[in-house]
Amino acid sequence: MIAGESQVNNQGDFAILRLLPEGTPDSTFGIHGWAVTDLGTDLEFPNCVALQTDGKIVTAGRKADAFQSDFTMVRYHPDGTVDSLFGNNGIVGTNLREEDEVTAIAIEPMDKSSSPDFLLSLPPEILQWPGIM
Repeated sequence: MIAGESQVNNQGDFAILRLLPEGTPDSTFGIHGWAVTDLGTDLEFPNCVALQTDGKIVTAGRKADAFQSDFTMVRYHPDGTVDSLFGNNGIVGTNLREEDEVTAIAIEPMDKSSSPDFLLSLPPEILQWPGIM
């Protein structure tokens, strides 16, 4: 899995590419190996991707407009479609301050009685904000 930004007409979207072991796109995932999600802003940057034990895929980063950026996560089914049961139609966004961004993600393994827990890595300047830690 590779997470990155897909740009069309100067608008960025979350994008995931799934490759087969020999390095070719997996045609069973999304469209020709790609899953692209427009989050409704001009600037959307996924910085990391993680795989849940149930095969679902979580990518995280930020979405931004001219005024602020927000923490953003999107969860996909193993076939590359957005998991509409996660957050708000597959998307979770959180605003702590003007410039928010997820830089890394780890997923706590699930047991049969719970949902996965997510551990997000935040830039150091956010951790220094009063009330965050």
